[in-house]
Amino acid sequence: MDLSKYSLMYNAAAHFASLEKYPEGDLASRVAENTIQGFEALCYALELLSVHGELARRHMGHDRGETLKAAELAAALMPRDIAEAKVAVLEAVYKGMRVDEDETEEVDEVLAELQKKTGNP
Repeated sequence: MDLSKYSLMYNAAAHFASLEKYPEGDLASRVAENTIQGFEALCYALELLSVHGELARRHMGHDRGETLKAAELAAALMPRDIAEAKVAVLEAVYKGMRVDEDETEEVDEVLAELQKKTGNP
C-alpha cells in the first residue's frame, strides 16, 4: 500500500485525541507493539494522522484530498506493509514532538539584520 500520497500530521489535536483513546500510553508505543492491539492502534493512528494532515493541507489552500480509514486499512494492509506503515506513523509522531534547535536559540536581531544587509551568513 502506497502511503506516500497521504499527509500524516501529529499535531496537538492528534496528540490529545490519541491520549483520550490510549490514556495508559503514548501512541508511538502502542503502534510499535507486535500484537493485534498494536495493529488496531496502527490503523487508528494512520486514520487520525491522515485526517489532521489533510486538514492542515486544506488550511494552506490545497484542494481536498483523500484520508485513510481504519476499517479499510485493516482490510487492505498486507503483512509486508506493516513495517512501512509503522515507520510512517512513527516519523509523523517524531516530527510533531521534535523541537528544532532554531526554535530554541536566541536570535541577535542586530546581527541578523547586519547579515541580511551585507549578505554574509
